[in-house]
Amino acid sequence: RSVNANIIREYPSASAYQIYEDDMQEIGFLVNKMVNEIRRKIKDHQNGGKLNGLYMGRYLDQHSLSRYDGRCLCRNDLPEDIPNMAIGILIDSSGSMNRDSKYVYARRTALLIYEFGMKLNIPIMVYAHNAAHQTQLFDLADYNSVDGKDRYRICDLTPDGCNRDGMALRFCSKKLSERKETTKIMFVISDGKPSDYDSEEDADRDIKQVLLDFGKENIKYITIGIGSDQAGIEKYYSQNLSPKVAARFLSCEDPSLLPV
Repeated sequence: RSVNANIIREYPSASAYQIYEDDMQEIGFLVNKMVNEIRRKIKDHQNGGKLNGLYMGRYLDQHSLSRYDGRCLCRNDLPEDIPNMAIGILIDSSGSMNRDSKYVYARRTALLIYEFGMKLNIPIMVYAHNAAHQTQLFDLADYNSVDGKDRYRICDLTPDGCNRDGMALRFCSKKLSERKETTKIMFVISDGKPSDYDSEEDADRDIKQVLLDFGKENIKYITIGIGSDQAGIEKYYSQNLSPKVAARFLSCEDPSLLPV
């Protein structure tokens, strides 16, 4: 209520194409590693089969009785469907993300997940946000995009201003909640407590209310804190919330390790 928002979706800049090439040289192998691992797991799930060499299982595996480690049980895994998934990524693009090139590693992480999703036909949206008199939402990659240039828009991420997480989080959560996929995951990447509020209490209440509202829509949140203000981010997104709605918190004090 009473919070103005402006949504911006622009054509990629000329420099975005070279930034994309440079970033993919850094993270391309990680994308392929993720895709190959998930494809193997999907195939295993869909085929089913016998799992042996287990400490706990339903049957005794006679061929494993001679093992010294006691892994002599097995079980049958029945074939199963893989739930479809939709992913959202929300990046803090306030001015503090310039420090230690945090925005570069946040951008590469979003690009990594985006490329991973494209290869496995998983719908992905990527938004960045900051605030200067109003909340600015930058539509970098969206569901049902038709021009094929979203990967380059991600590379145009530019930090500036303050941040008001609640408004941006609510907007993106609503878009994700409207998807028909079974599994919905929202990644939030931030380097500190939101600064465009009258008080920390207002920020805490605003963010937690979004998590409560959209936890009912079965959205799972993964909040990634980069830089030194880990405690503040974790407090807003994880503390004093039930496990069903609290965000899973990932601490990454060294921003350069974030893509890995």
